[in-house]
Amino acid sequence: MTENKDMPAVELRGIWSRYDGDWVLRNVSLTCPMGSIFGIVGPNGGGKTTLLRIILGLMSPDRGEVRVLGKVPRAPDRNHSDVGYLPQLSLAHRDFPVSALDVVLMGRYARLGILRRPGAGDRARALETLGLVGMADRAERPFGSLSGGEQQRVSIARALAGDPRLLLLDEPSTGIDAVGQESFYRLLADLRDRTGLAVVMVSHDIGVITAHTDRIACLNRTIHYHGAPDGCLNREILERTYGAGLQVVVHDRECPTCEDERDG
Repeated sequence: MTENKDMPAVELRGIWSRYDGDWVLRNVSLTCPMGSIFGIVGPNGGGKTTLLRIILGLMSPDRGEVRVLGKVPRAPDRNHSDVGYLPQLSLAHRDFPVSALDVVLMGRYARLGILRRPGAGDRARALETLGLVGMADRAERPFGSLSGGEQQRVSIARALAGDPRLLLLDEPSTGIDAVGQESFYRLLADLRDRTGLAVVMVSHDIGVITAHTDRIACLNRTIHYHGAPDGCLNREILERTYGAGLQVVVHDRECPTCEDERDG
């Protein structure tokens, strides 16, 4: 795994953010290295969306410092972006009238500027990114006819088509079955290893994300844990993050239950 320790992909220092008079984020500090997969987990309403918006430059914190790829983030413009963003998956209607390739070409517009149409080079890059995610043979298929997992892969190709150095994912496994999730996370790890891409994933599902990240932060308005994934799986940290009574099931490739489900 390639990791540039001199310049983190994301660095937050003492972030405070208020909404309707209440502190949604309180003194949040974390670091995501380049070439790593970083998970941010926590309950709904715990500040994950606000934190993601701050990293994207869509809002500014009330206090603290934010650096994304060494710079203060700004809302993405149409001329350049080193940050790819994949919002929570919303399955397209079956009659959605664009191909998978058309969807990926949308990811080139950040590089093209206003009123410029994709050319042959953009089409070649879109086909290349479809190949990276194993969807080159689906290029001409209607996007709405693809399965949830296939749509997610095409959406990642769209985010990668702009050649980002950082990929931000919001609840990336929503709507995908267990087998599709495993394939999706293997894809992310492969992209990290091959390209040095940094990935930040935001999720409420700690049981899944701990098995597929290099580092993790547990967030419920403030950071309750920041470090290796296995370190967050103790009762005290989980109760501070999610509340009492939480049960977590973590599956991996050696899990006999998962193996039985795959065989079935």
